[in-house]
Amino acid sequence: TWLREDARIFGQLLNSMDNKIVDLVTHIDTVKDLWSYLSVLYSGHNNLSRIYDLSQQFYHVTRQERSLTQYFADFKRMYKELNSPLPITADVKQMQGQREQLAVISFLGGLGPEYESIQSQILGGMEVASLADTFSRVLRVSCETTQDFHVHGNLGDKSALATQSTRGSGRGGQSGSL
Repeated sequence: TWLREDARIFGQLLNSMDNKIVDLVTHIDTVKDLWSYLSVLYSGHNNLSRIYDLSQQFYHVTRQERSLTQYFADFKRMYKELNSPLPITADVKQMQGQREQLAVISFLGGLGPEYESIQSQILGGMEVASLADTFSRVLRVSCETTQDFHVHGNLGDKSALATQSTRGSGRGGQSGSL
């Protein structure tokens, strides 16, 4: 019967795995569930962190000391590997989602090492945030938040208004508002 066959294949799969991986799957009973669980853990599909690593390798590759042929072979391998989690599809929504992922990855990749913590949090998330949401999260944890406002004049202008308003309210009851 299929239960016996499933148990046989399940046993063969477990026997072929490293003990550390077997410890991760002790709660699983069928080959299908085992395959699905391992796919989530190791496939890199819909895994933003994996896509980030691949894109960083792909967009920052250099020939170094390799022969031109070896460099091209390695480049082609990376290209195929990057296309695996981002397949070409006729589904416009899926393609837009993939482009949004690439934009988030590119934005995060351009941040300096001081943003490594928030970068890891975003890349480790279950769902990919939009580019605007990603910027918002980075901005909230940024040490440069007030500096960004000063550079663009926004915070400085508001501070001047607040100061002017405070001074004006102390003189004969005038509000001093603009």
